[in-house]
This record gives sequence, C-alpha cells and structure tokens, in this order.
Amino acid sequence: MVNDLTVPEVEIDLSGETFVLKPTLGAAIGINAAFGGIFPAGQRAMSGDIAAIAVIIRHGAGLEQKAERELVEKVFRAGVPEVSARAMRFIGILMNGGKAEKEAAPGEAGPSGPAQS
Repeated sequence: MVNDLTVPEVEIDLSGETFVLKPTLGAAIGINAAFGGIFPAGQRAMSGDIAAIAVIIRHGAGLEQKAERELVEKVFRAGVPEVSARAMRFIGILMNGGKAEKEAAPGEAGPSGPAQS
C-alpha cells in the first residue's frame, strides 16, 4: 500500500541525464497555464508532441523556461514513446492532486470504469 504522505515523483532519463518530476502545485499551475488545462497537456503528450513533453518536463522538474529548447532535443534523442509514457504518468499524478493513483478494490470503479461482474 502506498503511504499517503509519500509524494510520487516521476523520473525521466534523457540521454543519460535524469530529470525528477515533482507533482507540486507550481508544476500543476505552470502546465495548466501552458496548455489551458492539465487534461489538454496529457492529450498533447499522448499524441507525441515533443515540444509539449518538453514543457511538461520543464515544469515538473522546476526548470527555467530557457531549458525548454535543450529539452526538446533531448526528448527527441531519447525516443518519444518512452518519454511520452513517463510524462503521461506525471500528468495522471497531477490530475489526482499530486497523489499516486489508487487501484480500485474488487467491485469498485477503476480507471477504465465500473467493475464487471
């Protein structure tokens, strides 16, 4: 069971450099402002938008805006599918108020909807 006091961080490796994304209110506000919402940010990351993924990483890692240009190159070189999946995990944590997503117990609704009998 996940400790509710533990803040889930997401690590993203870009060409040997590890970026730690922290689900802070500041990260959520920055991503929200950049995309007009956290959900649209997730949609862009899911679609493989390299620039959007770089913005998500920048806000999650608490980097300055000038880091974005270099991040775009690093995201491209690292491979979009893997980096996109990690960015989506981070977005999911932000959408859950900075907490790890809980798995549904049998009979409860889960991420894909109500449990089937």
